[in-house]
Amino acid sequence: MKRETLLKAIEYILPGVDKPGSPLGMDFLLFDKGWLRSFNDAVSVSFFAESPKSIQCAVKVLEFYKVLSKMEEEDVKISLEDKKLIIKSSKTTLRMVLMEEKQLDLFKERIISLNTEELKWKKIPKGLMEGLDLCSSGTTENIVLGVMASIFFSKNQIYSTDSHRISIYTMEGEISSDFLLPVEVTKGVIKYGMDSQFISITDSWIHFKNSSNLIISTRRGMGEYPVDKIEKVFSSNFLEKKPKTYQFPKELESSLDRVDALAGVGEDMDVGASPMISLKREGNFLIVRGEKNVGDVEDKIEWKDKTLPEKIEIKASPDFLKKVLKITQEFQISSEKNSILFNAPNFRYVMVAMIK
Repeated sequence: MKRETLLKAIEYILPGVDKPGSPLGMDFLLFDKGWLRSFNDAVSVSFFAESPKSIQCAVKVLEFYKVLSKMEEEDVKISLEDKKLIIKSSKTTLRMVLMEEKQLDLFKERIISLNTEELKWKKIPKGLMEGLDLCSSGTTENIVLGVMASIFFSKNQIYSTDSHRISIYTMEGEISSDFLLPVEVTKGVIKYGMDSQFISITDSWIHFKNSSNLIISTRRGMGEYPVDKIEKVFSSNFLEKKPKTYQFPKELESSLDRVDALAGVGEDMDVGASPMISLKREGNFLIVRGEKNVGDVEDKIEWKDKTLPEKIEIKASPDFLKKVLKITQEFQISSEKNSILFNAPNFRYVMVAMIK
């Protein structure tokens, strides 16, 4: 088997791998008769990697991946010997201890319960993945927020909110059944499942599949989403009768890249944290600023529109702003609600704007 093929397959299944030392053994990789599988109770990933179909066992995935990635030869042989998984190249032999049989049976039972081979697949509505990507920036995975730590899919709409930000995305088609997708699982879906073409919705799980037979299964969230309250925010009485429409300068996207180079990296960033930058008009310029404990960076862009009040400061994730700018560069400000609104044909987003 090609080493790079195996490495790529392991990368695909990593979203379903728990942290090392998981008491339930969910930090293992399952070789399952040609398939590689992972399961951590919130996410399960299956990928057909054409590994030996005679092998069915589980090994610690992170240690296995680290050694495999350091091997130099491209061709490797996979076999079982003396209750160990053997990965052998011309120079290196890796012997991995197998998961105990009782634990393996339980591990396989959890994965089998997903019944991925019997699922009925439907084509994903156009825009679902783009909407998931955009709406995931409109909330947080903080479980203290309860149901709002999820993204809600209903017919042709996708909703997200954390009470400070609200997103609604309109897909071009409808899903067969409403569901909640916890924000904590969306990163893996977005990173590895953006090319998904099919969806299957069951009572407890949502499954995504692409043309390469990568299946990402995520456990459904629970609760009643505040759709009525969200829709009310976007009703005609939210903004003033004739809100002023502004347009960001075209140079903003490249400026965001420069500022994000400092604001978005570093060891002090929490896992999953989203860096925030600020935008504010000063005279004929739009000031884009980012800061961290190691320093700050400020970018100045010429902006002929002098009508945005200088007391307004917009704080947002640079990654999110770059995604929005590809859809629209226009926005509106509600001074009464201290909010900024992006309003494109298929995407509406409102967030709190700082007014000093």
